[in-house]
Amino acid sequence: MITKEEFKKMELDMTYEEYKACYCKECSNKGNCKCYHDYRRFPRSAGGNALCPNLNK
Repeated sequence: MITKEEFKKMELDMTYEEYKACYCKECSNKGNCKCYHDYRRFPRSAGGNALCPNLNK
């Protein structure tokens, strides 16, 4: 996973906490997730559909 400093350089329209929640490689639900490595998992502010189940925690 990238660091907070590296994340700031990417200029994405989401918070670092949202990025961490949607980071598939460290997700415990990756085997059963319908959005695994899919862009629609990201928050709406970043152009996704906010379908990552970790965003609601």
